[in-house]
Amino acid sequence: MINDGYLAPLRSKLTAVKLSTDGVHRRGGEFIESELQAAVNKPELNHGIVSEVIKRGADRKSWLFFCTGIEHAQAVTDELRQHGITAECVTGDTPQGQRADILKRFKLGDIRAVVNVAVLTTGFDAPNIDLIAMLRPTESPALYIQMVGRGLRLKEHCTDCLVLDFAGNVSKHGAIVAVAPPDQKQENPRLCPECDEILPPKAKHCYACGFEFPVVEREPTERKEKELYLRQDDIMGGEQEMFVSEVAWSLHKSRTSGKTTLKARYYGGIADEPIDHYLGVFDYDEKPFYQRKCRQFVSKYLEKSGVSLEWDDLNQFEGLPHILNALQNASHQPAAVTYKRNGKFNNVINIIWE
Repeated sequence: MINDGYLAPLRSKLTAVKLSTDGVHRRGGEFIESELQAAVNKPELNHGIVSEVIKRGADRKSWLFFCTGIEHAQAVTDELRQHGITAECVTGDTPQGQRADILKRFKLGDIRAVVNVAVLTTGFDAPNIDLIAMLRPTESPALYIQMVGRGLRLKEHCTDCLVLDFAGNVSKHGAIVAVAPPDQKQENPRLCPECDEILPPKAKHCYACGFEFPVVEREPTERKEKELYLRQDDIMGGEQEMFVSEVAWSLHKSRTSGKTTLKARYYGGIADEPIDHYLGVFDYDEKPFYQRKCRQFVSKYLEKSGVSLEWDDLNQFEGLPHILNALQNASHQPAAVTYKRNGKFNNVINIIWE
């Protein structure tokens, strides 16, 4: 829906101020609110956060803050007002009529910032929200999605929503288009040195300011040193790269279509999830571009090992076992594979041979 223009994309920045949950205990899988509020509601932190929001959101008109508790929200609201920002606080204790009036003025643009505690995560629709400040760390992927989801509506005055994640939720839960399960380890982002934009792990340039990353030559021995290349999706997701340690080839029959494809399973390190690559080289005449692309890949793969294929001389029933045997015995395999998460599956984007 984002790609087709029905929802607004999100942008994320690595913030200078970072809230810590060290020493905060959990109950029922979530942080204990009283301990969390005590850890993050500090004058120096609130001052630094508001100063950074004002700097980064200078050209943004509609700000939404998520805080850890009532005292925290009120302190942040006071800090915003001291900086000359029109701000109101909405909590579960705010009378219904007062809350409705605040939100009405917020949507009209009379109030620039609304600070809330667990109130505006669901059932709240203000399309022109163009900046979200997350001051509430959470262990819940659902709550994370609900918070940043407030910025997905199309806006009248800009094309995206800026997410300032002071709480480390993007690092914990992953890109909004592919949120990781709670027990899946996330890895470090690639950051733009010019504007601090959080980018996909293998981004070659910054889509915010245009900065071009220099090409770094890597020694072959570095392929096994995975800790040097830890990566993390940005809030919109992106391509990832995995160094290939082994390739296993097999035949795969689709349960839905009944068609048989070649299947390559790429293995990386011990901690890497295998990447599956399906190639419909036969029986896909209704998808000529897809079939041609699959054949070109297989031909290139085998050419690296000195094997050539004449597709016109092959048919599905005799050709598949012949091709599979050649692939299984290929002497040359890829060095790395780039892929992009698509729901439960991974789409192979490119094969890197050297």
